[in-house]
Amino acid sequence: MKNKITKYILLAFTCLGLQACLFQEDDIFEKSSANRAAENVAELQELLVNVPNGWKMEYYPGTDYSMGGITLLCRFDGNNVTLMSEVGSVKTASGKEASSLYKVTSEESTVLTFDSFNEFIHCFSEPIMGMNTNLEGDYEFVYMGQEDNKIILQGRRYHNTMVMTPLTQGVNWKDYIGQLNLIEREAFLKTYSLMVGGQEVGNAVRTSHLFSLTVEGQTSSSVPFIYTPEGIRFKDEITIQGKTVQNFVWNKEDMTFTSSDEETADVVLKAYYPQDYTPYEDYLGTYYMYYREYEKYNEEEDKVEFRPGYMAVELQQKVAGESFVLTSDKLETTAANIVITYDKATGKLIIKPQNVTVMGYPGALVIGFEQGFLPAHYGLDLGNLAVLTNMETGLIGISGGADENLSLSFVEYGNTFFSMMGEVATSLIFTAYGSENFSTNNYLGLVAWYDSIRLQKY
Repeated sequence: MKNKITKYILLAFTCLGLQACLFQEDDIFEKSSANRAAENVAELQELLVNVPNGWKMEYYPGTDYSMGGITLLCRFDGNNVTLMSEVGSVKTASGKEASSLYKVTSEESTVLTFDSFNEFIHCFSEPIMGMNTNLEGDYEFVYMGQEDNKIILQGRRYHNTMVMTPLTQGVNWKDYIGQLNLIEREAFLKTYSLMVGGQEVGNAVRTSHLFSLTVEGQTSSSVPFIYTPEGIRFKDEITIQGKTVQNFVWNKEDMTFTSSDEETADVVLKAYYPQDYTPYEDYLGTYYMYYREYEKYNEEEDKVEFRPGYMAVELQQKVAGESFVLTSDKLETTAANIVITYDKATGKLIIKPQNVTVMGYPGALVIGFEQGFLPAHYGLDLGNLAVLTNMETGLIGISGGADENLSLSFVEYGNTFFSMMGEVATSLIFTAYGSENFSTNNYLGLVAWYDSIRLQKY
């Protein structure tokens, strides 16, 4: 009996001890998890709203920062957010504003969500033309905390880190975005020599908002960057021959990006023209245009048949240094003039999908191969997406001569068409529609189909 009493007493003390531990836990965590979560939400909401001129968000789409960074300017009022984008969207140019809803919630962590459609951020997460793919951009962000007056966010799906910094009071949003766009236009070349102390130690190739750096023949590394009002900034610091660099200032006269970090002013990215570069003015003039022209559809063999053709065409200036119009009597009577883009980065001509007027009807010029082509709305959407991404579509002229013997053969620009269709693009196709809202319901038919195009200057 005595032993039983002793056991009960020990059991009672054990329970009292456990209870004391529970009270001790409450002392350590003075606030419940729910209260802490609510305070975190309130903290972020207050930070977002209490900035006079809004926030500059360094937005990085693409898995592992594979598209580089763009600037989004954001103004929050507690319910709505107004955005302005450096690159714009498929439908809207940069320098415009778009407003939508947002919210800050507590889930597994504090989350900032752009929860109603805003074209400047959701264009990176929307399915591309109904396909099960997108540009790998987030619109929901986990709040990681504050650091040096900055908000640190992490994309909820693709996990890229985004940094938000207060935009200086008095800075005009449109002017700020315009300065970023100006530097991108001025620094149009894609090929650079990497210089340290006046000596070339490697090279760099720019694609969109990425640099591929090769130092002294070593394996190239991909360095995402973002444009600034002064030049560019690498996402992270990198070391080149013992020098740590991240920020660069642009000089239009020298065509250089020069490091502005401490004791690294001798680290320079100097742009140069590729060897086969053709100046804009050299393209102006008259050409023979050779091609294979659509003749008929052979139902028995289920294929398109072509006949050889040619016409005299002229490349006339549209916008100096930027574009041409390809004109001819035949095009004016059967289809439409073709706008050709001059790619200043490479010195090459590119024919992109475009809206045209075809025999008085709304129409489209799209690309294809010898047995098929993309519908107008697909082709034109791809052309619009190219401004946001590395997606390139159209036909590009590859030179086979120079000066008076200039000869151009047109091949697929990029590999977007090939990746979708499994065939290389070789054709330009004019189609007509009964409405500017291109669809199968108002398709009027094929007007002209030119394959294997070659221009020979004379």
